[in-house]
Amino acid sequence: MGGKSQRFGSNKADAQLAGVSLLTHQLNLLRTVPVDRLAYVGGEPRNEIPLTIDYVNDGLVGVDISERSSLLGILAALTFARDMECDSAIILGCDVPFITNDSLRQLVAALRNGSSSCDIAVASSSTERDHWSIMAAHTFALTPLREAYMQGERAVHRAVASLQLARVVVSEVETVNINDQTTLADITADLRAAR
Repeated sequence: MGGKSQRFGSNKADAQLAGVSLLTHQLNLLRTVPVDRLAYVGGEPRNEIPLTIDYVNDGLVGVDISERSSLLGILAALTFARDMECDSAIILGCDVPFITNDSLRQLVAALRNGSSSCDIAVASSSTERDHWSIMAAHTFALTPLREAYMQGERAVHRAVASLQLARVVVSEVETVNINDQTTLADITADLRAAR
């Protein structure tokens, strides 16, 4: 899932980290977690992505898409999961490349093992900050999230206010977000130095 990439200056999904696009990196990571289907949301369909991975347009029918937002991407992902008859979805931004397989599995486990009223499991750092680009959600969360969006809400943390959350604590490193070219350059330099 990707946003508008305004701060980044170009499409983050295409940005290279260790010779691999951020989108490809995240799809490869998701392959290591038991999922029924893989999909990427937003942008344009990509020729370099295998046809076995679905492309999901974030232009939802009946929804104002003039403002691209993370919440719009979440709605598109959950709509796709519901339409594919999946009961839940892992939603992962392309710009958080250090999240681990173990943390994603913990999100899925929290969603499944939580109380029956648990709607969303979200990654939370030790600073008690929720990271909405790293989450798992039941498809039934789509209805209240879509309603919040239709009422003008664009911030995920406010749109989920009526939902039951499970928080999975992950390391600060796992939540590093590549928001700009400088951050990407710094991470690339650190990876080279570590070799």
